[in-house]
Amino acid sequence: MVSQHVGKYELVNPVSRLSYTYNLGEGNVLRCWGDLENVKGNYELARRYYVEAQSLLHSAKDRLGETYALRGLGDLERAQNHHDLAQQHYAEARGRFQALGDKFGEAEVLCGIGDMESNQGKYDLARQHYTEARR
Repeated sequence: MVSQHVGKYELVNPVSRLSYTYNLGEGNVLRCWGDLENVKGNYELARRYYVEAQSLLHSAKDRLGETYALRGLGDLERAQNHHDLAQQHYAEARGRFQALGDKFGEAEVLCGIGDMESNQGKYDLARQHYTEARR
């Protein structure tokens, strides 16, 4: 079969193109739904959306979208005061954003860490992370 190139992704046949498109679109919608449910306080539903989004975006080879879903899990754990888990998700997401060269994503992670520290009364650490996010 003749290969077609879409961005960085090689799609070999129409079936794989459909699968790629579905996984990419559905993954991004689920990530947004995760954000929505997190804000509403429906944490378990948000978690399910983020995890499923990561899986679909991984299948679509969308590393950036997958990393944003991981950052969403950090936000989710922060909202529930699960600071150790939030820190783990944030650290992994930050490393991935750095590897991808996404300064905006990295800044969002740093702000999430700063928010978490501020909520714990660690204001100097929060200020350091907010300042680093500005760079």
